[in-house]
Amino acid sequence: MTIFLYYIFQFILLWQTPCKMEGDIELDEFQNVYVYDNTSLLNYNKAGVNHFSYSNLRKGEITSVDVTNPLRIVLYYGENNEVIFLDNTLSEQNQGVSLNDLSLYDVSLVCSSFQNHLWLYRSAEQKLVRINRNGEVVNETASLALWTEGDVGEFILLKESGNFLYLVSSEGEVIVFDQYGTFRKKILISEASKIHVSESKILYLHDKDIYAIDTEIYTEPVSIYSFEDELKVGVVDFNLRHVAILRQGLLSLSEVSN
Repeated sequence: MTIFLYYIFQFILLWQTPCKMEGDIELDEFQNVYVYDNTSLLNYNKAGVNHFSYSNLRKGEITSVDVTNPLRIVLYYGENNEVIFLDNTLSEQNQGVSLNDLSLYDVSLVCSSFQNHLWLYRSAEQKLVRINRNGEVVNETASLALWTEGDVGEFILLKESGNFLYLVSSEGEVIVFDQYGTFRKKILISEASKIHVSESKILYLHDKDIYAIDTEIYTEPVSIYSFEDELKVGVVDFNLRHVAILRQGLLSLSEVSN
């Protein structure tokens, strides 16, 4: 792996609090941390206080949580092929969207898009479609087979951030589109244990380092933070300025600064 520049950053602990839930975490751009398992979602604000929670056993298991817009959090329940929207108090905003009712039966990934739209990955058709609030398709890509070669594995992450839409495979292949689904470039990231996008940057964790790639100018990866010991990381999420870690019943948020 070629690194053209290395920065030395400080890792400043902002808060640490007990957390009884075991699961995954999401970090938004406003320092809110979300912890979720198959059925429940907790919100911790930038002071580390848990004010809000959400659970809906009637919907099945939570497949994904998108907190790109903290005022309109997107929960996808893959088992029921249904999307629920939550506000910043984790209260349901409306009845949600049944993708089955829209004849979209092959959806495996969902993410928030600008104008309160949604991007969906249709696995059978191997393409992305963008729907508006009425469930109408307003944008779609060509078949992803045009840009993939060989076995790219399963697509595991779909997210819109900045002016780009990112589709990430389990083999570390990142296909980058603009907000309307026009192909821009393809980036291969090897040996990443977690990939995240923030603004126009692709961030990924490899061993004990978090690296950043600028999507617009496509720089070589830059290390923006190095953990002391990768074995102590636990469950982690990060953006350009903060790192959240859930480890051994403790949830923490730290600031990355130079």
